[in-house]
Amino acid sequence: MLSTGNRTILRICCKKTLLQPQTLVVTIKFTQTGLESRPATHYVGKPLLVRQVLDSTNRFALDWIAAKTRPDGEDAAPTEGTAIMALEQPAGRGQYGTSWATEPGAGLALSVIFYPGFLPAREAFRLNVALSLGVWDALRGLIAHSNCAEDWSVKWPNDLYAGSRKVAGLLLENGIANNHLTHSVLGIGLNVNQMQFPAELPNPVSLRQLDGQERDLQEVAFRLCEALEPRYEQLRQGAWLALKRQYLQALWGYGEKRFFQRNTPAGPEVFEGVIAGVEDSGELAVDCQGVLKRFRFKEVIQLVEQP
Repeated sequence: MLSTGNRTILRICCKKTLLQPQTLVVTIKFTQTGLESRPATHYVGKPLLVRQVLDSTNRFALDWIAAKTRPDGEDAAPTEGTAIMALEQPAGRGQYGTSWATEPGAGLALSVIFYPGFLPAREAFRLNVALSLGVWDALRGLIAHSNCAEDWSVKWPNDLYAGSRKVAGLLLENGIANNHLTHSVLGIGLNVNQMQFPAELPNPVSLRQLDGQERDLQEVAFRLCEALEPRYEQLRQGAWLALKRQYLQALWGYGEKRFFQRNTPAGPEVFEGVIAGVEDSGELAVDCQGVLKRFRFKEVIQLVEQP
């Protein structure tokens, strides 16, 4: 990026890599004069690596961390805040084996690398809370309330909802050593410009469907980076109780009677309960007719509609 007077010129470097020779690596670097607008952060999203096609931005990030070699071949591990964006992701991964594919130019696939060595492994869910709130903040900023009648919420454990429809999914993958987190990669799959979805998806929605606006995917990525950084710093500075309180305020169905489904030896069972909170371990606490039950990820499914 070059600066001339009050103007800032973006310089984009394109290189083919040995890892995927058919795609381009676009590295966007920011000078001091460009920090305020692209993006306005200290380190998250700097640098932002943009690729035309990646099977999985999270897998790319994890491979980079393991190899400690930049995609251009130089020996350099990714710095904290490094972000990887794919314009098309045909085989993205969701939480616990689910998939998340992105349509070219319509959906955003973004992964951000963090090094939360300050967190013991037993507190890993705290990172999930902080980063989920960051995405929640970004979505609320992208669409003004006056332009969207839906309420934004975080649906346990890893989805972002507009009303009763899913707009984004998160995947957080951690490395652990000596009972502490060594690295974490946050993957975000966000529906941005789609106007239609495959019939097998039960309740998706895009930002464009909500307010009619088509958005530049890179600009959306910048806004996400700007919202993630303060939430991550809030966690680093020890403000866990404030984060948890805000997470419960944003939690889909909190304090409300909802329907759930769990697997039993006799087959799927639907039951009714009230979401009472989320434990520090990440378990969902549900009040079932006066009996408090706790469920780990994938032990229970929250049903959006009454069966």
